[in-house]
Amino acid sequence: MALTSSNIEMRLTGGSSNTDPNLSLGGNVSTTKVNPSSLHNLFRRITESEASSGVTLYRCVAIKNNASEIMRNVVFYMVLDTKSADDQALYSFAQVGKNAVETAIANEFTTPTGSNIDFIAALKRTAGLKLGDLAAGDFRCVWLRVTVNPGAETFADNFFRVRAEVNPSTTSEPSVPSPNPDTGSNFSMAALADMSCNSEFQSNFNKIKGRNTGFIIFGGDNAYKSGSQCWLDITSSYRSKSGTAFGNHDVDESESQPETKNALKNAYGYGATYNKKTFNNVGIVFLESGENQSVSDSVGSNQYNFIESSLKSYSENPAIEWIIVCNHYNIYGPPSDHGNNTGGRDRYDPLFDKYGVDIVITGHNHNMWQSKLIKYNSGSPGNPTIIGTDPNYSYSKAADNHGKMWIGAGAGGRALDSIDSNPSYIAWSNGSNYGYVFFEFSNSGKKVTIRFYTNSNNLLKTATITHT
Repeated sequence: MALTSSNIEMRLTGGSSNTDPNLSLGGNVSTTKVNPSSLHNLFRRITESEASSGVTLYRCVAIKNNASEIMRNVVFYMVLDTKSADDQALYSFAQVGKNAVETAIANEFTTPTGSNIDFIAALKRTAGLKLGDLAAGDFRCVWLRVTVNPGAETFADNFFRVRAEVNPSTTSEPSVPSPNPDTGSNFSMAALADMSCNSEFQSNFNKIKGRNTGFIIFGGDNAYKSGSQCWLDITSSYRSKSGTAFGNHDVDESESQPETKNALKNAYGYGATYNKKTFNNVGIVFLESGENQSVSDSVGSNQYNFIESSLKSYSENPAIEWIIVCNHYNIYGPPSDHGNNTGGRDRYDPLFDKYGVDIVITGHNHNMWQSKLIKYNSGSPGNPTIIGTDPNYSYSKAADNHGKMWIGAGAGGRALDSIDSNPSYIAWSNGSNYGYVFFEFSNSGKKVTIRFYTNSNNLLKTATITHT
């Protein structure tokens, strides 16, 4: 007998007679199924006060086989994230395994605990939760989490979509319904800098891998160890899906040279400490401009000419939708341990405006921050011109000097640096948490959602840029 979609049920927890989704917080599996056709079928409406202050809610559901035959290779995953840039949905295995009752949490605000609980945002079957085989009547519990950022704007029809299905790769089983195509983001990237080889970095890296990230931008000061071998070993699985900038601890400070610099160059096949890389419709340029730099960044130098040529090429290529620059050293940013590189700013920021750079990623200061959309101000370079209103920006890619967003991604693992205050062009900053920056490209690659996460996957900040 062929399986049908109705055979895979998503049921509430909270006791066998529970019919209230707001009480689906673990405990015995309910006889009530989640209604797939109604809004607020699992998570309630967020109140105005919660949207103002921010809130995180949890739900536990059971995926149950209601067929008379076994289901092979059941997978649970999210096919569509929330439509608002002010919130996000995540999901995780429950702590317990098949046919076991998940311990209930005290209320919907209580974080479930256990070594098996690790919330992810993957939007593809291949990166979802592999629940294994479910015989007739078997079930497996999963957790869902919704986080709303402080100051979230009203969004009347916001929702996300999850799916449980039988993996069709096992051909010996009865036929299964054709799966819906994967939807959601078209592709993703991540960025982090100032890492070292400690547990904080490894936690960051594991969270990035858990999102099935397509490409990682490493922002320099990678290992803080001579030769960088520990860092190269940790990141080896992403060598072909990443690129790196070079920082002072990679080229000329405390670590043995030229061994450390050459180890990174050899691992990536770079001929220099500046380079470029294309990933999908994103052109990425890696720059080395700042204190202790190992090559000249002056106007007319080999590096300057390479950077300008690369930016020009990307800007004229119709297949490139986005241009991202990564330089380890901060050129803009809030006051912290290292001052801003004003010389590099005055040499390169006009180039970034001229060739339509969208995002610039830096590190050096061990914290995270995001600027508003800004462009170079020749009359007062330390006070860039602000364009648009945070957190959602849009502009025509073809527009001259449309501005760009600067991002600090230096909370990769090395001891954190505090932030003194935010100048007016900085939209947000955080000097208290280790974390990484995650980029999701959607709308046929014409929109990027930028999210800042802690290395525990707690969402800190969200912004968007849309090409109109």
